[in-house]
Amino acid sequence: MDNILYISQSPLQLINNIEAYLKLEKSHGKHLIFVRDDQSMEAIESIIDLFDLKNFIKYKINKSFKFLFPFILSTEARTNYQKIYFGNTTSYTSFLINKIKPRELIHVDDGTRTINLLQLDDNSNFFRKPILRFLNKSYLKKSTFFTYYSQQAKDSKKTCIENTLSETSHNISKLKNLKKMVPASQNQKIFIGTNILSSYENIEQIFDQLDTQVGLEDCIYLMHRYDDASLMSSLAQRYNFQAFKINLPIELYFLYLWKKNQPSVWTFGSTAIDTLTLISPETKFNIIKLNKDGFAKSTLGESFKHLYEHFEHNPMVTLHELTS
Repeated sequence: MDNILYISQSPLQLINNIEAYLKLEKSHGKHLIFVRDDQSMEAIESIIDLFDLKNFIKYKINKSFKFLFPFILSTEARTNYQKIYFGNTTSYTSFLINKIKPRELIHVDDGTRTINLLQLDDNSNFFRKPILRFLNKSYLKKSTFFTYYSQQAKDSKKTCIENTLSETSHNISKLKNLKKMVPASQNQKIFIGTNILSSYENIEQIFDQLDTQVGLEDCIYLMHRYDDASLMSSLAQRYNFQAFKINLPIELYFLYLWKKNQPSVWTFGSTAIDTLTLISPETKFNIIKLNKDGFAKSTLGESFKHLYEHFEHNPMVTLHELTS
Protein backbone atom coordinates (compact mmCIF):
# COMPACT_ATOMS: atom_id res chain seq x y z
CA MET A 1 0.00 0.00 0.00
CA ASP A 2 1.34 3.42 -0.97
CA ASN A 3 2.53 5.85 1.66
CA ILE A 4 0.58 9.02 0.87
CA LEU A 5 0.99 12.66 1.91
CA TYR A 6 -1.76 15.27 1.56
CA ILE A 7 -0.74 18.94 1.73
CA SER A 8 -3.38 21.63 2.30
CA GLN A 9 -3.14 25.37 2.86
CA SER A 10 -6.80 26.39 2.79
CA PRO A 11 -10.15 24.92 3.85
CA LEU A 12 -11.09 24.18 0.23
CA GLN A 13 -7.80 22.42 -0.46
CA LEU A 14 -8.42 20.27 2.60
CA ILE A 15 -11.90 19.31 1.39
CA ASN A 16 -10.47 18.35 -2.00
CA ASN A 17 -7.71 16.31 -0.40
CA ILE A 18 -10.32 14.50 1.70
CA GLU A 19 -12.35 13.87 -1.46
CA ALA A 20 -9.21 12.44 -3.05
CA TYR A 21 -8.54 9.90 -0.33
CA LEU A 22 -12.22 8.92 -0.10
CA LYS A 23 -12.57 8.49 -3.85
CA LEU A 24 -9.15 7.49 -5.12
CA GLU A 25 -7.18 5.90 -2.31
CA LYS A 26 -7.51 2.99 0.10
CA SER A 27 -5.12 4.62 2.54
CA HIS A 28 -6.01 7.79 4.44
CA GLY A 29 -2.35 8.77 4.49
CA LYS A 30 -1.05 11.75 6.42
CA HIS A 31 -2.29 15.34 6.18
CA LEU A 32 0.00 18.34 6.56
CA ILE A 33 -2.11 21.46 6.98
CA PHE A 34 -0.55 24.92 6.79
CA VAL A 35 -2.75 27.58 8.41
CA ARG A 36 -2.36 31.28 7.65
CA ASP A 37 -4.76 32.90 10.12
CA ASP A 38 -7.45 32.41 12.75
CA GLN A 39 -10.27 32.51 10.18
CA SER A 40 -8.76 29.63 8.25
CA MET A 41 -7.98 27.77 11.48
CA GLU A 42 -11.63 27.81 12.56
CA ALA A 43 -12.79 26.48 9.20
CA ILE A 44 -10.08 23.82 9.05
CA GLU A 45 -10.82 22.58 12.57
CA SER A 46 -14.51 22.25 11.67
CA ILE A 47 -13.60 20.18 8.61
CA ILE A 48 -11.26 17.98 10.64
CA ASP A 49 -14.08 17.33 13.09
CA LEU A 50 -16.72 16.79 10.40
CA PHE A 51 -14.66 14.18 8.55
CA ASP A 52 -13.05 12.73 11.68
CA LEU A 53 -9.48 13.13 10.43
CA LYS A 54 -6.97 11.27 12.58
CA ASN A 55 -3.50 11.47 11.03
CA PHE A 56 -2.73 15.15 10.57
CA ILE A 57 -0.34 17.88 11.67
CA LYS A 58 -1.22 21.59 11.61
CA TYR A 59 1.42 24.27 11.18
CA LYS A 60 0.64 27.92 11.85
CA ILE A 61 2.43 30.07 9.28
CA ASN A 62 4.26 32.87 11.07
CA LYS A 63 7.55 34.70 10.61
CA SER A 64 9.65 32.06 12.30
CA PHE A 65 8.04 29.26 10.29
CA LYS A 66 8.73 31.09 7.02
CA PHE A 67 12.45 31.18 7.84
CA LEU A 68 12.79 27.82 9.57
CA PHE A 69 10.47 25.58 7.55
CA PRO A 70 13.33 23.50 6.03
CA PHE A 71 14.28 22.48 9.58
CA ILE A 72 10.71 22.17 10.87
CA LEU A 73 9.72 19.95 7.94
CA SER A 74 12.97 17.98 7.77
CA THR A 75 11.46 14.76 9.17
CA GLU A 76 8.67 14.80 6.59
CA ALA A 77 11.20 15.58 3.86
CA ARG A 78 13.08 12.38 4.73
CA THR A 79 9.95 10.20 4.69
CA ASN A 80 9.44 7.88 1.74
CA TYR A 81 6.08 8.99 0.34
CA GLN A 82 5.09 7.41 -2.97
CA LYS A 83 2.28 9.89 -3.66
CA ILE A 84 1.74 13.51 -2.73
CA TYR A 85 -1.56 15.35 -3.15
CA PHE A 86 -1.09 19.11 -2.94
CA GLY A 87 -3.23 22.21 -3.40
CA ASN A 88 -0.59 24.92 -3.67
CA THR A 89 2.94 25.56 -4.90
CA THR A 90 4.24 27.56 -1.96
CA SER A 91 7.80 27.23 -0.73
CA TYR A 92 6.73 24.65 1.90
CA THR A 93 5.09 22.41 -0.68
CA SER A 94 7.89 22.86 -3.20
CA PHE A 95 10.49 22.01 -0.56
CA LEU A 96 8.71 18.79 0.42
CA ILE A 97 8.05 17.63 -3.14
CA ASN A 98 11.58 18.36 -4.35
CA LYS A 99 13.14 16.64 -1.35
CA ILE A 100 10.85 13.60 -1.25
CA LYS A 101 10.65 13.07 -5.03
CA PRO A 102 7.48 10.95 -4.93
CA ARG A 103 6.54 8.59 -7.73
CA GLU A 104 3.23 10.36 -8.31
CA LEU A 105 2.01 13.95 -7.86
CA ILE A 106 -1.63 15.06 -7.87
CA HIS A 107 -2.70 18.70 -7.67
CA VAL A 108 -6.09 19.39 -6.05
CA ASP A 109 -8.15 22.51 -6.74
CA ASP A 110 -8.05 25.85 -4.97
CA GLY A 111 -10.41 28.15 -6.86
CA THR A 112 -9.24 30.68 -9.44
CA ARG A 113 -5.66 29.76 -8.76
CA THR A 114 -6.22 26.36 -10.37
CA ILE A 115 -7.65 28.00 -13.49
CA ASN A 116 -4.52 30.15 -13.71
CA LEU A 117 -2.24 27.12 -13.30
CA LEU A 118 -4.05 25.24 -16.06
CA GLN A 119 -3.37 28.15 -18.41
CA LEU A 120 0.38 28.17 -17.76
CA ASP A 121 2.68 27.55 -20.67
CA ASP A 122 5.65 25.27 -20.02
CA ASN A 123 7.94 28.23 -20.74
CA SER A 124 6.19 30.51 -18.27
CA ASN A 125 8.24 32.53 -15.78
CA PHE A 126 6.36 30.57 -13.14
CA PHE A 127 8.75 27.70 -13.86
CA ARG A 128 11.87 29.87 -13.83
CA LYS A 129 14.58 28.16 -11.82
CA PRO A 130 15.06 29.79 -8.41
CA ILE A 131 18.39 30.24 -6.65
CA LEU A 132 17.40 27.55 -4.15
CA ARG A 133 16.84 24.37 -6.14
CA PHE A 134 14.41 22.90 -3.64
CA LEU A 135 11.97 25.74 -4.44
CA ASN A 136 11.76 24.81 -8.12
CA LYS A 137 8.14 24.43 -9.28
CA SER A 138 8.72 22.42 -12.44
CA TYR A 139 7.15 19.42 -10.68
CA LEU A 140 3.78 20.93 -11.60
CA LYS A 141 4.44 20.04 -15.26
CA LYS A 142 4.33 16.32 -14.48
CA SER A 143 1.46 16.50 -12.00
CA THR A 144 -2.02 15.11 -12.54
CA PHE A 145 -4.87 17.51 -11.78
CA PHE A 146 -7.71 16.20 -9.61
CA THR A 147 -10.07 18.93 -10.65
CA TYR A 148 -13.55 20.33 -11.20
CA TYR A 149 -12.09 22.00 -14.30
CA SER A 150 -11.57 18.82 -16.27
CA GLN A 151 -12.52 20.38 -19.60
CA GLN A 152 -10.03 23.23 -19.15
CA ALA A 153 -7.41 20.67 -18.18
CA LYS A 154 -8.07 18.62 -21.30
CA ASP A 155 -8.03 21.75 -23.46
CA SER A 156 -4.62 22.57 -21.98
CA LYS A 157 -3.47 18.98 -22.57
CA LYS A 158 -3.03 18.36 -18.85
CA THR A 159 -3.48 14.92 -17.34
CA CYS A 160 -6.54 15.05 -15.11
CA ILE A 161 -9.02 13.12 -13.00
CA GLU A 162 -12.45 14.68 -12.63
CA ASN A 163 -13.43 15.76 -9.12
CA THR A 164 -17.21 15.75 -8.58
CA LEU A 165 -17.12 16.06 -4.77
CA SER A 166 -19.34 12.97 -4.74
CA GLU A 167 -17.81 11.54 -1.56
CA THR A 168 -17.47 14.58 0.69
CA SER A 169 -20.99 15.77 -0.17
CA HIS A 170 -22.38 12.76 1.72
CA ASN A 171 -21.03 14.19 4.97
CA ILE A 172 -22.31 17.71 4.51
CA SER A 173 -25.72 16.87 6.00
CA LYS A 174 -23.98 16.19 9.33
CA LEU A 175 -22.90 19.81 9.71
CA LYS A 176 -24.13 21.55 12.83
CA ASN A 177 -23.62 24.89 14.58
CA LEU A 178 -24.66 27.38 11.91
CA LYS A 179 -25.28 30.08 14.52
CA LYS A 180 -28.65 31.81 13.96
CA MET A 181 -28.85 30.93 10.29
CA VAL A 182 -32.08 29.34 9.06
CA PRO A 183 -33.04 28.17 5.55
CA ALA A 184 -33.77 31.07 3.21
CA SER A 185 -37.36 31.78 2.24
CA GLN A 186 -38.43 31.71 -1.39
CA ASN A 187 -38.55 35.51 -1.60
CA GLN A 188 -35.15 36.08 -0.05
CA LYS A 189 -31.92 36.27 -2.01
CA ILE A 190 -28.71 34.51 -1.08
CA PHE A 191 -25.62 36.59 -1.84
CA ILE A 192 -22.28 34.79 -1.84
CA GLY A 193 -19.64 37.21 -0.64
CA THR A 194 -16.28 37.74 -2.31
CA ASN A 195 -13.10 39.12 -0.79
CA ILE A 196 -13.38 42.53 -2.45
CA LEU A 197 -14.56 44.95 0.25
CA SER A 198 -11.08 46.35 0.80
CA SER A 199 -9.78 45.81 -2.72
CA TYR A 200 -12.40 47.53 -4.88
CA GLU A 201 -12.74 51.29 -5.20
CA ASN A 202 -16.02 52.92 -4.17
CA ILE A 203 -17.45 49.66 -2.88
CA GLU A 204 -20.27 51.51 -1.12
CA GLN A 205 -21.34 52.99 -4.45
CA ILE A 206 -21.39 49.46 -5.87
CA PHE A 207 -23.74 48.39 -3.09
CA ASP A 208 -25.95 51.40 -3.86
CA GLN A 209 -26.20 50.28 -7.47
CA LEU A 210 -26.74 46.69 -6.41
CA ASP A 211 -29.59 47.66 -4.11
CA THR A 212 -31.26 49.70 -6.85
CA GLN A 213 -30.85 47.05 -9.52
CA VAL A 214 -31.30 43.79 -7.59
CA GLY A 215 -32.64 44.74 -4.16
CA LEU A 216 -30.77 43.89 -0.98
CA GLU A 217 -33.55 44.12 1.60
CA ASP A 218 -33.84 40.91 3.64
CA CYS A 219 -31.04 39.34 1.60
CA ILE A 220 -28.85 36.70 3.28
CA TYR A 221 -25.30 37.87 2.65
CA LEU A 222 -22.69 35.16 3.25
CA MET A 223 -19.53 37.02 4.13
CA HIS A 224 -16.15 35.93 2.86
CA ARG A 225 -13.95 34.94 5.78
CA TYR A 226 -11.70 37.96 5.11
CA ASP A 227 -14.52 40.50 4.85
CA ASP A 228 -14.29 43.57 7.05
CA ALA A 229 -16.93 42.86 9.71
CA SER A 230 -17.36 46.52 10.66
CA LEU A 231 -17.93 47.68 7.08
CA MET A 232 -20.27 44.79 6.36
CA SER A 233 -22.27 45.52 9.51
CA SER A 234 -22.66 49.12 8.36
CA LEU A 235 -23.79 48.04 4.88
CA ALA A 236 -26.21 45.48 6.31
CA GLN A 237 -27.81 48.10 8.52
CA ARG A 238 -28.05 50.62 5.68
CA TYR A 239 -29.68 48.21 3.21
CA ASN A 240 -31.53 46.06 5.74
CA PHE A 241 -29.99 42.69 4.94
CA GLN A 242 -28.59 39.91 7.12
CA ALA A 243 -24.84 39.33 7.04
CA PHE A 244 -23.46 36.03 8.32
CA LYS A 245 -19.81 35.19 8.83
CA ILE A 246 -19.49 31.42 9.01
CA ASN A 247 -15.84 30.43 8.92
CA LEU A 248 -16.48 27.33 6.86
CA PRO A 249 -16.32 26.74 3.11
CA ILE A 250 -19.74 27.57 1.70
CA GLU A 251 -19.86 24.10 0.16
CA LEU A 252 -20.54 22.77 3.65
CA TYR A 253 -23.71 24.72 4.34
CA PHE A 254 -25.13 26.06 1.06
CA LEU A 255 -27.70 23.28 0.64
CA TYR A 256 -28.98 23.88 4.17
CA LEU A 257 -29.78 27.47 3.16
CA TRP A 258 -30.98 26.94 -0.39
CA LYS A 259 -32.57 23.50 -0.80
CA LYS A 260 -35.85 23.96 1.07
CA ASN A 261 -37.22 27.02 -0.79
CA GLN A 262 -34.69 27.49 -3.62
CA PRO A 263 -34.35 31.30 -3.63
CA SER A 264 -32.25 33.19 -6.19
CA VAL A 265 -28.48 33.21 -5.67
CA TRP A 266 -26.20 36.15 -6.44
CA THR A 267 -22.50 37.00 -6.22
CA PHE A 268 -19.88 39.40 -7.56
CA GLY A 269 -17.99 36.31 -8.67
CA SER A 270 -16.82 33.21 -6.88
CA THR A 271 -15.23 29.93 -7.93
CA ALA A 272 -17.46 28.40 -5.26
CA ILE A 273 -20.03 28.30 -8.06
CA ASP A 274 -18.01 25.50 -9.65
CA THR A 275 -18.14 23.38 -6.52
CA LEU A 276 -21.73 24.30 -5.68
CA THR A 277 -22.81 23.25 -9.17
CA LEU A 278 -21.41 19.82 -8.42
CA ILE A 279 -23.16 19.61 -5.06
CA SER A 280 -26.41 21.21 -6.22
CA PRO A 281 -26.64 20.91 -10.03
CA GLU A 282 -30.18 22.35 -10.14
CA THR A 283 -29.15 25.72 -8.66
CA LYS A 284 -28.97 28.73 -10.96
CA PHE A 285 -26.51 31.51 -10.18
CA ASN A 286 -26.47 35.22 -10.98
CA ILE A 287 -23.17 37.07 -11.24
CA ILE A 288 -22.90 40.85 -11.01
CA LYS A 289 -19.88 41.77 -13.10
CA LEU A 290 -17.44 44.29 -11.67
CA ASN A 291 -15.32 46.50 -13.89
CA LYS A 292 -11.76 45.18 -13.76
CA ASP A 293 -10.43 48.75 -13.63
CA GLY A 294 -12.10 49.29 -10.26
CA PHE A 295 -9.79 46.90 -8.43
CA ALA A 296 -6.92 48.36 -6.43
CA LYS A 297 -4.61 45.72 -7.93
CA SER A 298 -4.69 45.20 -11.68
CA THR A 299 -3.81 41.52 -11.25
CA LEU A 300 -6.97 40.99 -9.21
CA GLY A 301 -9.00 42.79 -11.86
CA GLU A 302 -7.59 40.45 -14.50
CA SER A 303 -8.42 37.44 -12.33
CA PHE A 304 -12.05 38.54 -12.13
CA LYS A 305 -12.11 39.16 -15.88
CA HIS A 306 -10.92 35.59 -16.46
CA LEU A 307 -13.45 34.34 -13.91
CA TYR A 308 -16.32 36.00 -15.77
CA GLU A 309 -15.07 34.56 -19.05
CA HIS A 310 -14.94 31.16 -17.39
CA PHE A 311 -18.66 31.35 -16.55
CA GLU A 312 -19.85 32.77 -19.88
CA HIS A 313 -20.74 29.36 -21.29
CA ASN A 314 -22.14 27.85 -18.10
CA PRO A 315 -25.90 27.35 -18.66
CA MET A 316 -26.56 27.61 -14.92
CA VAL A 317 -24.97 31.06 -14.66
CA THR A 318 -26.38 34.41 -15.79
CA LEU A 319 -23.99 37.36 -15.98
CA HIS A 320 -25.35 40.85 -15.25
CA GLU A 321 -23.85 44.29 -15.83
CA LEU A 322 -24.28 46.95 -13.16
CA THR A 323 -26.06 50.00 -14.51
CA SER A 324 -25.14 53.46 -13.28
